[in-house]
Amino acid sequence: MVIDIDAFNQLTEKGKKLTIKSEVVEIKLPPAVIDTQVLKNAGKDAQVKVALNVVPSEQVKAKLAFAPQENSKSLILVGNSAFEFKAEIVSKDNTKSIHEFNSYVTVIISLKGVDLKNVNVDKLGVYYYDETKKEWQYVGGNFDKKSQRISFSTSHFSLYTVMQYNKTFSDIQKHWAKVDIEAMAAKYIAQGKNEDEFDPDTTITRAEFTALLVRALGLKNNTKGQMPFEDIKNDSWYTSEMGSAFKAGIISKVDGVSFRPDINITREEMVALIMRALKVKGKEVKLTDNQVNEKLKKYSDNGEITDNAKVAFAVAIQKRIIQGRTATTLEPRGNATRAEAIVILRRLLKTVNL
Repeated sequence: MVIDIDAFNQLTEKGKKLTIKSEVVEIKLPPAVIDTQVLKNAGKDAQVKVALNVVPSEQVKAKLAFAPQENSKSLILVGNSAFEFKAEIVSKDNTKSIHEFNSYVTVIISLKGVDLKNVNVDKLGVYYYDETKKEWQYVGGNFDKKSQRISFSTSHFSLYTVMQYNKTFSDIQKHWAKVDIEAMAAKYIAQGKNEDEFDPDTTITRAEFTALLVRALGLKNNTKGQMPFEDIKNDSWYTSEMGSAFKAGIISKVDGVSFRPDINITREEMVALIMRALKVKGKEVKLTDNQVNEKLKKYSDNGEITDNAKVAFAVAIQKRIIQGRTATTLEPRGNATRAEAIVILRRLLKTVNL
């Protein structure tokens, strides 16, 4: 597709989104996606060119076979091709490639016509090829089973394809959360204690769960500004994630000054963070006191729930994000396990359509 730069600027000024469609791919370019100074420097005779080249599966498989990354053997190409996206500003005297965008571009790839009979769609993801590292890098991807389309967001154009990632762990083969752990591992959210073990039944700390939540929601890392918690050092492995969660309004100070990142998170605390995450994603639910009581009455230990967490529990139950540890108990003050955290996060993602 080619569009005159004046027309492109008009779309930007009016705040209009530009959508480019083909039978297989749809690209949605938001306003001001290209730096305004770059557009001005191009001249009035310039044009914006967005191109899509289909790359045969043989080339993709060759790049996958020689990729140095450890997960390459667990990646399976889905479909018969990959797609190379290019954006350029073309003038009489010059052609300038646009490598980075000012904002995220949404791309939708249709898998209609692709034989998905032996494909686990819960393990699908979109990957781009990093020419520098010679590796396939995970981008994301939300597969809609009804339309058979997978969508993702990117800030740059490159070579993209859809693959299934079959990651598992030796200690989850008979575990109740196996399906959820593998599905979240395919999204690079669930990570093992080591390459072979997930350790599903061990506890998880407040920092570890918050980091998983930030990763699952796709919140941008926040590395700027002073950390608002006195017990989180600027060089801690989770500092960026804590900053992102605080900025989004997901976490707050426990006693006015600290977060207590290294203590185990309870099921109640986990549900409270999930409630805030729903609000961040525009999925907040409001319940009356009667509705809250109705949702909690079947659980004999509902009296152990802190008053300000009862609504969060009721909403999580209504949305089927959390279940009791037994048919009649919630164990709100019990420590959450790594398996429970992953299962709840996966249910959250389904609720917010991620």
